[in-house]
Amino acid sequence: MRNGIISSKLLMVLLLLIMESCFFLPKAQRYNSRGLHLAKKEKYAEALKYLNLALELKSNYEEALINRGICYWGIKDNKKAFVDFNRCLALNPTNHRCYFNRGQFREDIGDYQGALKDYQRAILHKENKYIYYNYYGRLLASLDSCKAALPYLTIAIEKRADDHCNVMEELVLLKKKCEERCKQ
Repeated sequence: MRNGIISSKLLMVLLLLIMESCFFLPKAQRYNSRGLHLAKKEKYAEALKYLNLALELKSNYEEALINRGICYWGIKDNKKAFVDFNRCLALNPTNHRCYFNRGQFREDIGDYQGALKDYQRAILHKENKYIYYNYYGRLLASLDSCKAALPYLTIAIEKRADDHCNVMEELVLLKKKCEERCKQ
């Protein structure tokens, strides 16, 4: 009977630990999640407050650095955005999400060669993300490098073959235009 009581108590403790880890995110994660939620609503100044709190608690929190970089980009504080993206990549040089976001940022500010490099690195570190191929191929096509863009557009289309949304239609049209330009 005593073994049954000990086993029951041990089981309860384990269950509580599992529930706590599943249902109660650490504070830094909660702040990051709140900041991300606000950023998606384009409430960047408010989001920055939460992301700063997350980073005060965990200074090497990669997701919070990316999200804060996106917020700084949203309020056009490009220097701080670039610092956060670079800081994240210094912590983890294989963070594909950071390369992708920094690529979008660079493309937005007109640094097309930097954006291409970042999209390439995102692809290198996460080959199965169609959107990385999409952005890389689309940027190459916009820079009149259609021949180079075609394989990336093709991969993006193949990886999203089951998708029937507008993005897919735009990709297929862009690929056709590139094929036509290559024939000329």
